[in-house]
Amino acid sequence: MHGMDFKFIWSTTATILIFMNMCQMCYSEVTNVLEYQKMPKLFTLDNYRDCLLRSGGLYCLVDVQLRAPTPNELWYQIKNYSANSGRHYRHDILQKGICVTKKCNITENHSHTIRDDKKVLEELLSDCMSIELQKTYELEGNVTVRYCEHEGNVRTLDSKDWAFISIILGILILNALSTVYHIWCMKTGITKYNEILISFSIILNWKRFMSRSKANKRSFHSIDGLRVMSTVIIIILHTFMTITYSDNTIVKDMKNEIQSGHLFDNISLVVQIFLCMSSFLMAYNFLTRAEVCPINIFTYFKYIFERWIRLTPVYAVIIGYISTIFEDSGRGPLWQDAVGDRANLCRQWWWTNLLYINNYVGDGRLCLEVAWYLGAEFQLFCYGILVLMIVWKFPSIAPFFFGFLMGMVVLIPGVQTYLNNYFPNVPLGPNLSVEFFQENETFQYIYITISGNIGGYTVGIIGGFLQYSLEKKDISLGKNKWLRISFYLSHPLMLIVLMSGSLFYGDGYVNNPLISAIYAALHKLIYAIFTMIFMMGCFHKCDNIIRGFFEWDGFRIVSKLSYCAYLVHFVVFSDYNASMMQPEDLNAHKFDYPDGACHLMSLRE
Repeated sequence: MHGMDFKFIWSTTATILIFMNMCQMCYSEVTNVLEYQKMPKLFTLDNYRDCLLRSGGLYCLVDVQLRAPTPNELWYQIKNYSANSGRHYRHDILQKGICVTKKCNITENHSHTIRDDKKVLEELLSDCMSIELQKTYELEGNVTVRYCEHEGNVRTLDSKDWAFISIILGILILNALSTVYHIWCMKTGITKYNEILISFSIILNWKRFMSRSKANKRSFHSIDGLRVMSTVIIIILHTFMTITYSDNTIVKDMKNEIQSGHLFDNISLVVQIFLCMSSFLMAYNFLTRAEVCPINIFTYFKYIFERWIRLTPVYAVIIGYISTIFEDSGRGPLWQDAVGDRANLCRQWWWTNLLYINNYVGDGRLCLEVAWYLGAEFQLFCYGILVLMIVWKFPSIAPFFFGFLMGMVVLIPGVQTYLNNYFPNVPLGPNLSVEFFQENETFQYIYITISGNIGGYTVGIIGGFLQYSLEKKDISLGKNKWLRISFYLSHPLMLIVLMSGSLFYGDGYVNNPLISAIYAALHKLIYAIFTMIFMMGCFHKCDNIIRGFFEWDGFRIVSKLSYCAYLVHFVVFSDYNASMMQPEDLNAHKFDYPDGACHLMSLRE
């Protein structure tokens, strides 16, 4: 078979899968749109600015638990629809931003009296909402207040805020002074710089930023492209996940109602690409340095400290920002819910982030959701260095030791899933988007832990060890028939593994502990193996077109920003969603093409 044959297989398979996805979605049974629209709107927000400009203005974000004094057809529809919370929003609990002053027509004095008495306030709002719901839907509601804001309620900067601002200003001053010193050295012809004084120079750091990394000098150019593309996919995924208040919830509800609507819900497997790249480079660099540096217990802690120093400065700035001035950077009906709670969590658990144990410690709540990866990756780094020290010390046992590790990485998540009857992956149902996985057991005990990610990391370690061994023997696999075949097949096979998660979203699916355990044990590992095959194919130049794309020089600079982008993007999304004055309009075009096509066809019916 020639290379073009495999390219044909790759492109054809991907096209067929996407076409099948579109067909199944468009001809599946979907929600009756007219029936759906009879239910009360799930998210509504009264005018926030207008409310707080009123004398005695009081604005509250609340949950309204619907009830029916006399059960009717609409109530049965709401109950039946909400029962399947894995696919649908719970329409028996409305989430509202209410201007209490206007909705309940209370006086300024009354507003001042009730705003500090939560029980009285909830009783008042329950009466107001019940009157409104009774008129339109013949329903009533019990209100639970999340939080309230009143006129003149403005948070002022405290000592912690000023401390953070001072640190940032100090860094900027160091940048300026270091840059001035660097310019002075260049103009006076001094070539021997003071390393400490020049380390913050903008000129020096810009040159380092634009230069190629050591990894790229060893023909690992494609890692830049792979890192950038994976980061983009993760950011896009988080864009959809962070939209919690939406105006037309039918778009999400309908997508989740169809099995093929979940084909890409397992897109978080892309995280395994990061783990493979990280562990591959860690293993390769460790083995290369081990040729000239002694390996002992002090080396172990030295590597860990170097890793901590490399990751922590930017991370600490982000955590510091969230803990302090982020809360003061805006206002809105959702601000306290989306930003205030996050700031409180960071103030309480900041130390777990800087010690990289936040995926285990913190009462199951993350102040920066994406930071679980940093904790898990740092812990896996400690594991990886230990593995490599053993392999370096006893090279003859490497094949057996790696085989043992592969067996363990399959066994651990499988047994854990089976014994606890966990779901095999993290379902992206609409309610989970709102709660952000804080109550999902699979997310808390598998997805963000070492046991849920050790497979991908171990595959990367083995890949780095293999690459190092091949280079030592001056062996290139570029013309190896089986690597070339595997390289071209890895693309559609990665896509198939990713889409396989939709098998667990069939109508009426009941979790089977054995099947879930097998899937949990294997799917991340298999995806990681295909990822490593793809990487090795690029490194050994099995293909010029695909490899050329990922080795494009433009990815080189952007890839150096991927870590910062990964940390910052969630803060930006939180700011955007917290600033919303009205629920987001989720039009079909904001989802992938098959979802949008199906949505339009269903409306036409």
